[in-house]
Amino acid sequence: MLKMSDNEILMNVKSRIEGVTWPPVPVGVSAVLANMMNQLDMSQWLPAKILEKRQYEQLAKLVEHSEKYSPHFANRLKQSGLTTTDICTPKGFRKLPILTRRDIQQAGDAIHCTEIPKSHLPVGLAKTSGSTGEPLVVKKTTMNHLMWQSNMLREHLWHKRDFSGRVFNVRAQVKEP
Repeated sequence: MLKMSDNEILMNVKSRIEGVTWPPVPVGVSAVLANMMNQLDMSQWLPAKILEKRQYEQLAKLVEHSEKYSPHFANRLKQSGLTTTDICTPKGFRKLPILTRRDIQQAGDAIHCTEIPKSHLPVGLAKTSGSTGEPLVVKKTTMNHLMWQSNMLREHLWHKRDFSGRVFNVRAQVKEP
């Protein structure tokens, strides 16, 4: 079976503009994913210190938002004696207690942010019973889904999976525990 390189796979992107086949012009989600893949491909070669710096810059944005709009996170931060600035360093980040499945279940709606940036909408629910049979429900944004898609596509490329075939995933969709 023919195996394609990462570049060949990315070059197989179909154009979504009528009458334009080369170079392909993806639009919508295809364009965003192609851009994300390009950025991930380039960033993997950055020096570790630069990657770490950018990851902590992003973490700072997430922590600031979560502290402001998630009652549960704000309380966790206060109880741990940490500030946003503390968490956004390797040493401080390690001091934040691990969030457990039980913590999420007990927090209820207080864990969710009361406001979501418009560019991250819409919000959906992800439900799982996991191996314990104890239900867990979390909210996921479109941005979360985009990040997941990008990382899954990256994983497929790293493992050199054959994109010409079909993919079969088993995922339970249990409605009742």
